[in-house]
Amino acid sequence: MHRAKPSKSRCLLASLVLACGLAAVGCVEGGVEGGGQSQLRMFAEDYDNALDAPRRDLPTKVRSVDDIKLLSRAARLAAACVPGRNPIYTRDWFDENRNKTVRTSRGRRAVEEIADDCSRMLKKVEKRSVEACGARYVQLERHLSDDDSWSTPRVTRTSEGWYMTPCDKTPGTPAFKELKDAEEAIREACDDPKASYYLIARWSEEPGGKGMVASVACILPRQLRSNWLPGNPALGIK
Repeated sequence: MHRAKPSKSRCLLASLVLACGLAAVGCVEGGVEGGGQSQLRMFAEDYDNALDAPRRDLPTKVRSVDDIKLLSRAARLAAACVPGRNPIYTRDWFDENRNKTVRTSRGRRAVEEIADDCSRMLKKVEKRSVEACGARYVQLERHLSDDDSWSTPRVTRTSEGWYMTPCDKTPGTPAFKELKDAEEAIREACDDPKASYYLIARWSEEPGGKGMVASVACILPRQLRSNWLPGNPALGIK
């Protein structure tokens, strides 16, 4: 199937979005307006790319990082042409352009038809049950006290939701051997009694030298789930 190549207008719009913020399309005077032809062409390209994404042959069991990349790519491409999920196409933009038509690899389609099609594709991807282990990531922080002793570690960041991860190997060493004083906070942040806990980044100096940070992965055993996120920040997958 034909895969649409990024156009010059798409590159221009992307530059404007980066310069002015994801939700501020058309913020540069004389630039791309929210309902302009350039953005409509970009919407059609995102639709063609979503049609081109594999769905039927996606893995049903995560065995490797490559499996996660395939699942993540399919979800990302399907979401790219869903107004509201892609911040470039806001709900206001959709309401303004829903009855306009654009040329796609399937002929001319109305914006509203494309949005409905993309929503269906995304639901199919997101509802797929995939057998994988689950991972949630927790960042800890500690600081030197006035008496030069370290403060009790506290949780400063927790990844939202659970991410698919392979089950073939543990991501680090058992966390509570080195983080016994943070065990209660970590368990509370992961919020699942079935999780195992692994230290994936040992204490290192925080930027600015004011303290130290460490990271823990909470890992759930292999199971069939559809609500785990296919991307994985610890693996560099979006």
